[in-house]
Amino acid sequence: MSNRYLPYNGNFLYPPRIEYKAQPISLKKFDNGEFIAQPKLDGSNTSVSINENVFLAKERHNTFFARPPKFDFLSLYSGFGYMCLAGEYLNKSKKGEDNKPLIGFCIWDILAYNGQILIGSTIEERLEIIDRLYPTTSSRSINGINYIFATNTKDIYKVANYSINFSNIYDTISKIDVVEGLVLKRKSGQLEMMTREQNNIGWAIKVRKPTLNYKF
Repeated sequence: MSNRYLPYNGNFLYPPRIEYKAQPISLKKFDNGEFIAQPKLDGSNTSVSINENVFLAKERHNTFFARPPKFDFLSLYSGFGYMCLAGEYLNKSKKGEDNKPLIGFCIWDILAYNGQILIGSTIEERLEIIDRLYPTTSSRSINGINYIFATNTKDIYKVANYSINFSNIYDTISKIDVVEGLVLKRKSGQLEMMTREQNNIGWAIKVRKPTLNYKF
């Protein structure tokens, strides 16, 4: 691990949250090689710290869930010391491409690994770790475009990552109930310390499909 990282003792890390937003019509201007896009899933933003014996899953405000996730998080453990995963707890009965409720936990970032907080790392570096730790076993897709991948652990998924064709991907996967839109993450953006909710808002943008509650 890099000497730029900080020791991690399993304490709560605020997962990155997306505050900046853009309209779907503007997606083409971000399709310039500087961003990675991920599906924005309609669930609960969750931070999960794990070691070989115990895990702690909390929602993004550093509070416990009224109905905590009961997935086999310990099977995700790898390396030494504590690790921390960020993902979406799919707890809102939203439907997948098969029109059935999609239940599970979907990984979209890793914040700490081998007992170190990955301060200063880029999203590409962290996605490489995720793909190495959790190989794909199958995919879920619509019209040939994958939006999540299954892992070796039941009900644990990881999101797809896209580097081009954002507009087409958005138009296609947004037809799925559980998909709210896309999150665009700048490749050069570096992970900041996660001591407050406002950290890590500068390198990501959300593009949401319109609903009754908001236009985008």
